[in-house]
Amino acid sequence: EQRRMELSFSRGFSPGWLEGNNHKRLVPGLSSAKRGLLLGQIEAIGGDRIVLKAKHPLALGDGIAVALGQNDDWIGGRVYSIRVDDREVNRVSSGQSVSIAGRHGDFQKQSLQVGQSVFKNDDPALNRELRKSFSRLPRESTSAVHLTFHAHIGERPKLEARTQTGLEVKVEGAQELEEARKRPIDFQTAREKLGRLGGSGYHLESLELISDGMTMVPVSMLNELRRMAIERLSSLDQSSKHPTADRRKAEILLSPWKLAPSRESMVPKLNVLCRTLDQVQAISQLEVGEICVDFHDVRLYEDAVRVAHQAGRKIRIASVRMQKPGEMGLLSRLARLGADGLLARNLAAIQFGLDRDMDVIADFSLNVTNHRSAEFLSDLGVSRFTASYDLNRDQLTDLVDSLPSWRLEVVIHQHMPMFHMEHCVFCAMISPGTNKTNCGRPCDEHEVKLRDRVGAVHPLHADVACRNTLYNQKAQSGAEAFDDLCHRGVQWFRVELLEQTPSEAKTTVQSYLKLLSGKLDAAEVWRQLGAINRLGLTRGTLEAGRQPLAIVD
Repeated sequence: EQRRMELSFSRGFSPGWLEGNNHKRLVPGLSSAKRGLLLGQIEAIGGDRIVLKAKHPLALGDGIAVALGQNDDWIGGRVYSIRVDDREVNRVSSGQSVSIAGRHGDFQKQSLQVGQSVFKNDDPALNRELRKSFSRLPRESTSAVHLTFHAHIGERPKLEARTQTGLEVKVEGAQELEEARKRPIDFQTAREKLGRLGGSGYHLESLELISDGMTMVPVSMLNELRRMAIERLSSLDQSSKHPTADRRKAEILLSPWKLAPSRESMVPKLNVLCRTLDQVQAISQLEVGEICVDFHDVRLYEDAVRVAHQAGRKIRIASVRMQKPGEMGLLSRLARLGADGLLARNLAAIQFGLDRDMDVIADFSLNVTNHRSAEFLSDLGVSRFTASYDLNRDQLTDLVDSLPSWRLEVVIHQHMPMFHMEHCVFCAMISPGTNKTNCGRPCDEHEVKLRDRVGAVHPLHADVACRNTLYNQKAQSGAEAFDDLCHRGVQWFRVELLEQTPSEAKTTVQSYLKLLSGKLDAAEVWRQLGAINRLGLTRGTLEAGRQPLAIVD
């Protein structure tokens, strides 16, 4: 089973959390991509062939790769020839000495050396087996459908489909049927062709064939009728499960929390999230609505509150993203610092803040994507909620129109967080310790950045609970959506700083303050700052159906 998993996809195995929070053992960190099974080491090189002792079974067509160095440099291809004792074979079992070759040029002699590791990274036979496991949905997860097929000479074929929930559709072929010269339609053929419902969400429960016994039905016509019937059934099924747009709009308009906006709510305000004390000192001198602080060193929060209050600015403290049992002491410590509110990133932090009469904003991690999720948080008692990063611009405007927009905060400038994880790369790579109790806090002194396959370098930050977040190297800006959102009543906009120097932070925030006051064009903002002109993630996973088993290259 481990071999099958390693061939399908793995960056290496570890004991995971079974040995506790040991960052040295948690992630092997030997490769940034799938390597597959270690097949063996090169023992000899002859022409375009390599010789090794295979630790695992190997067959023609399998994919192999040779590790050339320590920086994920590889050469490889598919196995085109296997020789055992100068005999050509199709496959070998584990433990055999083999001579293998790929296509011409796959294994360049000048790149190969004796002792290099060879990995088997693809197995077509396993791929076919895995594909079968998800190409058909399990019968218990699909809906039963009953089919009735009518086939008579001189008439168009008709197919009726009916589900157990009472949905029913009828479809008709485009051409009249003719008398069969050789094989008229029979029950077995009809069942075989019409019953091919794999992947549709339905399975054939029963079939009734009504025919004169002499009619010829082309297979293409059977396939077309089946496709048409299932498409119409699926459409009816979706309509019955989801209310229409008019009904959703009626629900929104009748909602008791949909109140008329006040004049004050039409004045846009800027909330700036700072990640260093120097940034707080710089931003406190600007006319911003609020400052949020998100530090990896809990000792700095007290100084940040003092600096902001001396400048007459309101300041709130951000909670950690994930709140574990036994970690509420951290929130208690932050609550005693005299901040004006809390940016809550989980439900536990919301409850903690409200129990102490703190002003609470629900952050993007609470995943407000529709008016129901916003209403849920509103009922808890938060003063504002942040729009989810999953929303693209169209989805965001739909959300704004469905709720009290002056209670929504939109992040208009940020470095998108790509990963948030318990695994601490600082501890794993540059500390002799194994966890936060003995790591020596290398995150206080060192910077860590991760380079991706296209050469972009993304900054990694640790929070006060030692969890790591990887941020996109490039900032993205939603400045061009500002006018529309402001017109729809959005009052609060947020700029999230990352590693900017104090002067860079001031330049960034001043650009958005000019945008809010109408002194700077939106396009000029993101161009001046070198940001990506985009709001939200990509097109958004809510926009269209996804295939969760699809592999992204």
